[in-house]
Amino acid sequence: MTSSSDTFPFGIADVVELLGLTVRRRLPSSLYLNCPFCGDQRGRLNVNTDKNVWRCNRCGAAGGMLALYARYNCTSNADAYREICEALGRYTPRPRVNDCIGVKPGQNARAAPQAIHQTYSLLLSMLPLTPTHKA
Repeated sequence: MTSSSDTFPFGIADVVELLGLTVRRRLPSSLYLNCPFCGDQRGRLNVNTDKNVWRCNRCGAAGGMLALYARYNCTSNADAYREICEALGRYTPRPRVNDCIGVKPGQNARAAPQAIHQTYSLLLSMLPLTPTHKA
């Protein structure tokens, strides 16, 4: 199992600091904050720094570190990721699907019809099909 610290260049403690939220109590693996969503001033919003998740024990608002930033700033999780990385100076664009398969923008990812026919014909010739099925 991969932790979010392996996939994100920041943790939820970085998000809390970036948002300037008031920390009421610090424990080894969690923080208790005032909730910016329901207005709680007694530190009922729990932030688990090991799991990078949060939950307010008063209003029930909860989520991951991107959701905390996104909800606080009324933005999407994708924009939250980009804004957090830029603010912390750790922005590394995530690869798009086409980048992973070697397709350049504007390039058609589909093979030529002749190559498709040849591939399917070869595949069918490897299958143990009856003549009726092949037809």
